[in-house]
Amino acid sequence: MTDREELIQKYKAKVKRDLEASSRSPSVGYESSVYLKFKKALMPKKLNIYEKLCNLSESIVKINPGENAKKEIQKAIDTCHLEATPEGTQSFAIILPMLIIILGAIVSFVIPALLGFAPSLFFLFFFLILGLVLILILRNLPSFFASKWKMAASNQMIISIFYIVTYMRHTSNLENAIAFASEHLTGPLSLDFKRILWQVENQKYESLSEALDIYLIQWQEDNSEYVEAIHLIES
Repeated sequence: MTDREELIQKYKAKVKRDLEASSRSPSVGYESSVYLKFKKALMPKKLNIYEKLCNLSESIVKINPGENAKKEIQKAIDTCHLEATPEGTQSFAIILPMLIIILGAIVSFVIPALLGFAPSLFFLFFFLILGLVLILILRNLPSFFASKWKMAASNQMIISIFYIVTYMRHTSNLENAIAFASEHLTGPLSLDFKRILWQVENQKYESLSEALDIYLIQWQEDNSEYVEAIHLIES
C-alpha cells in the first residue's frame, strides 16, 4: 500500500468514527449563534486587538483607500473574518505611524530643550523613517492576515471533502453535510463553513448554493481543484 493510499484509509477511518458518533447523538443542527460564539473563541487575540484598533482609528479619522484598493482590502477582511472596514484599516495604518513620528519629534526637540540640551536630529530621522515604514506595513496587514488564514485553511481541504462526501453518502443533504464538516474540522476552515451556514440562516444569501459560490470565489486562483470538488458535490 502506497503512502497516498494509507493516508486516504486513515482519513476514511476517522470520518467513519465521527459519522458514527454523530448518528448516536442528535441530528446535526445549526443555530445562527453558533458561528458568533465559535468565532469569538477561535479568533486569535492579535486579530481581535487589531479589529478594535481599526474601529477606534476610524472613529477618529476616516481615511478612504480608493475604490480599487477598497475592494481588495474588503476581500482580505472577509477572508479572515475581521469585523473592520477598509477605511478603518487604512486609518489605523496612518494614525499609529503619525503618533510615532510626533513622539519622535517630542523626544528629539521638546525633551532636550527642557533639559537644556541641543535637539537630536538622529532620533528625529529615526522615528520619521520608522513611521514611514510602519505605514507601508500596516496598509498591507489585512492581506497578510488573509494569506496566513488561507494557508491554514488549505491544510484542511482534503479532510473537509471526505467529511462532506461521507456524510452525503449517509444522508443526501448538503446543508447538514457542511454543518457536520464544520463541527469536526478545526481552525479556519471550520469557521468558514460555520459562517456560510450563518449567512444562510440570517438570509444574507437566499440559498446555501449561493453562499458557497460566493465563498469559493476566494479560492478560484489559489486552489481551483477544491472549487471544482465542491461544485461536483453540489451537482
